Amino acid sequence: MVGRYRMILRRVKEETSTVRSFFFTPEAGERFTFKPGHFVNLSFVDERASLGHRSFSISSSPTEDAVRLTIRRVGRFTTELFEAEPGTAFSMLAPLGLPYIRDEDPGKKYVLIAGGTGIAPFRSLIKYMQDTSFKPETLLFYSARSSEDIIFHDEWDGLLVHTNARLIITLTREAPADWQGERGHVDIPMLRKYAGRLEDWEYVLCGPPGMVDILASELEAAGVPRRQVKRERWT
Repeated sequence: MVGRYRMILRRVKEETSTVRSFFFTPEAGERFTFKPGHFVNLSFVDERASLGHRSFSISSSPTEDAVRLTIRRVGRFTTELFEAEPGTAFSMLAPLGLPYIRDEDPGKKYVLIAGGTGIAPFRSLIKYMQDTSFKPETLLFYSARSSEDIIFHDEWDGLLVHTNARLIITLTREAPADWQGERGHVDIPMLRKYAGRLEDWEYVLCGPPGMVDILASELEAAGVPRRQVKRERWT
């Protein structure tokens, strides 16, 4: 059930030069339940309340103690958020939206495709798979501009343990000379290289609108039924 919670910022982790993770816990101990794919509306409760609220996907798993939001610094609200100190109180309306995977059918296979901070809710899902008995075959494609822009770079090796998931990172701009991953944008040939028959998978696309819409159209043209493709556009 959706509710409004007074949350305390406990710590901040720098992910890249422009992205940070913020860890919140309830002030009074009450917790809300959520599933991977849910998001929250976050707002200040002090003199900055006039800035209104912003919506952010949850990057922590329901199995973790803190509610984690992974955010890029863009605009006045996030600039103020980046300057907030641990101990600052916030208002959080949650959980909002629908979970990415609702039936947890072990027979289904999933392709997750993220661009930029669109990786945030997929961290939630992969960690959930690690900590629970839900371990479907999963391919996670993550498109970043450069190796310095890879979010959760220090966590992926550990997150994939005890899952049936594989991470494929592709760099769209700069790649170091020793880069062993993919290069360029995620496209149909890249998907076929790892997934084989594309119509055998369920898809969740999360990232910039252009990326999401182009991939959804390409998947449909490649024979994937529209009902098997979930879109999440990030602006």
